[in-house]
Amino acid sequence: MSAFVCTVLLISISLLGCDCRPDGAPTTACSNLTPVHSGIKPQRQSAPYSVSVTKNGDKVRVKIFSSVGEEIEGFALQARSSKDRHRLVNGRFTTKEGISKTIDCFNGKGNTLTQVNPTPKREIFTEWVPSTSLDEDVIFRATVAKTFAMFWTEIDSLPVRIKSDAPARESSPRSERKESKNRMYDGCFESKGCFGIPGNCIADGDCLVLLSYTKHDDGIAFKLAGFLEENQYMAFGLSNDPVMGEDNVYECVKTEDALIARQSWNEGKSNIPRRELPRDSYEIAVSDGVSSCEFVSRYVSEANGRQFNLANSTYFALLAKGPMRNERLGYHSHRAATQQPINFTAFERIESEAVSDAVKIHGLTEETFLSNNSESDSFSTEATFNETTYKNSGSEFSSNTGVYLNLDILLVLTILGLLIL
Repeated sequence: MSAFVCTVLLISISLLGCDCRPDGAPTTACSNLTPVHSGIKPQRQSAPYSVSVTKNGDKVRVKIFSSVGEEIEGFALQARSSKDRHRLVNGRFTTKEGISKTIDCFNGKGNTLTQVNPTPKREIFTEWVPSTSLDEDVIFRATVAKTFAMFWTEIDSLPVRIKSDAPARESSPRSERKESKNRMYDGCFESKGCFGIPGNCIADGDCLVLLSYTKHDDGIAFKLAGFLEENQYMAFGLSNDPVMGEDNVYECVKTEDALIARQSWNEGKSNIPRRELPRDSYEIAVSDGVSSCEFVSRYVSEANGRQFNLANSTYFALLAKGPMRNERLGYHSHRAATQQPINFTAFERIESEAVSDAVKIHGLTEETFLSNNSESDSFSTEATFNETTYKNSGSEFSSNTGVYLNLDILLVLTILGLLIL
């Protein structure tokens, strides 16, 4: 075998274990805390790790440890609702220099804890404080990596009742919307595109419904956020024109005991139900009266036999809010449409070494968006979906070395070396 081939093979073999993230989980791991380690799957047997919690007033002391003495190379930790363990509960974790750091998930601040390096650790200590007034049972969910090739997910603590001491206050719906400005509108026209109702509500900070979008690796991340009462919906449609008809519709519906993301089709002036999105493909949250549904739509998808290409085509956005009627969308109480089609790839969030979210800005302002075209009926009676899959891009919690390389490139180099031989 030639020296070149030997060199290529040795490099390839030595780097197979280096598809890693030594400085902790990236924001792409926010949804399910599952690392992508070159096809390596989580361990199936019981985890040798535990998460314990101790409540002290509004604070919760959290500990990740192994009762059998196993070390921890990497980890990620979040607070989740005990009732709906897909839902992240916003709060802040304390950090320890050289051990841990926080990342911001789903517009929260410091709500996810991870390691700063892969140095083996015996245990992790932190304190968590809720960001908003709470009165519910919360669990703490961890993913823990013993080594690059061995990690466990969904390691949950026992539930702990959180009843924060934040004073209750009465306020009007408009003042509540204004108080939610920093959470709902953060990054509008900077790191994400935004479109809301009623007109000029983004500048005023009092939208009833806000649609935001940003570019991700596998598609466009959409988020509907707004103020919903029980049995109300907020929805947006992708359309070739600013009027209702032949539209791919996504809905966020508030039922008696849950938020549900669904997809439907506008046929003429009627809205036709299809199906609920897979539960593991979207994130829901309710905080300070603001309900939200968030998911990623692939660049190319089909709905009712029509292809929608978010990468290479532009679409008008129809936005509406209204009551549910017999589990279908009722006639909207508020609606609007963009004046011009939107390039949904105009806002891109990218990972960088220095910061978790570096932003490329190619945006439009709110004034260029909004149309109250009287012909735009948006949505009325009925509801559902097309295949829209939420896929997390690579996220790693541990490291054998500090190198991150694409294994496909190494494979190509190896094959080239064999051909030369």
